[in-house]
Amino acid sequence: MKKILLTYFAPFGEISTNSSEEVAKVIDFENVDKIRLEVKYLKDFQTIKDKAFANKYDLILMLGQARGREAISLESRATNLNNPKAKDMDEYYPNEEIYENSSHYLYTKLNLESIINKVGEEKITISKNCGSYLCNYVYYCTLKELEIDSLFIHLPSFLGQDEDKRIPKMEISEMSRIINKIISALCMEEDHD
Repeated sequence: MKKILLTYFAPFGEISTNSSEEVAKVIDFENVDKIRLEVKYLKDFQTIKDKAFANKYDLILMLGQARGREAISLESRATNLNNPKAKDMDEYYPNEEIYENSSHYLYTKLNLESIINKVGEEKITISKNCGSYLCNYVYYCTLKELEIDSLFIHLPSFLGQDEDKRIPKMEISEMSRIINKIISALCMEEDHD
């Protein structure tokens, strides 16, 4: 069975919860190690790298929240650009390429269409926009520096998290069920392009 590192983010900004953390709390596989990222540019990827070097993982699965998304988004690529709308938890604000003289996009090697077909859920999409904040940053760094299959998954806000009725939301139980199915599908077979 594949050994998986699952990362998720602490709450940040004005919202006191994070759907990635709430979902990660209920993921329970013996082959999955979990780490909480602190929404800090200068620390989060180093945390992933240290954990990866100390263990032999077959896959790194990263969860993050994307307020406004209607479905669970499998991110096909990361962009070599820091252009955040807000500072991180250390008040750090990068505004530049992540790596000089590197590809503008880096792509996951996993076959996302195959994963969606195996999971068989309607509320999953493939996205080409991992944003311009910590989610994109850790994804790009992981794809660039670590020779481990990796995938970033954005989750919608969850019911009860946000009073704004215009923001799409999904139950934690539904997101957790789908992420469990994704992990099970990834553990069973090779899903490379």
